[in-house]
Amino acid sequence: MHSTIFVLNDNPISENDVIDDDYFSVSQIERQGYDYCGVTNLEYEARDYFSGYYSDFFQTEIMKTEYEDYPEDNFVQYKMTIKNREKFMKGVYKRYRKALKEFSNALTLEKLLDSEDRDIHYLLYKLQCVMDDTCALQFYSDYGDFESPEQLMRRCKDGDVYYIVAAFDYHF
Repeated sequence: MHSTIFVLNDNPISENDVIDDDYFSVSQIERQGYDYCGVTNLEYEARDYFSGYYSDFFQTEIMKTEYEDYPEDNFVQYKMTIKNREKFMKGVYKRYRKALKEFSNALTLEKLLDSEDRDIHYLLYKLQCVMDDTCALQFYSDYGDFESPEQLMRRCKDGDVYYIVAAFDYHF
């Protein structure tokens, strides 16, 4: 399956900061367990994600930037302001509590000791994915690593503004 990595910046990019296929090394992507596919159309990807489910949580403002040498539409930038952080995290909290309850109800010492028990492996994976879903939208920023929307929301403060400056496609 395919998903998207959005590259975040604290400031709008300049013509010298153009992000292309060379931005990520193959080892950087593979270290995360992803199969890098390439740069995608930022305007299309951002509209797709942030006009749907995430529109309640991320306030976006399109910033058209056309550089003399790079007039392509992939230099449309999105200014993203975190809003409704608590509302977003309430949904995560409910999913986490539900997954934790399901896990604790199914767990026995015998099942935990059984390294082949597929139910327990699946429940552990499901529990981890609530707060660190690597099979969905990811963000990459100067903060230093790939983050799920849930991780980004946990560390962001009210008033934080980011510029979405590129979108990359990957397999998972």
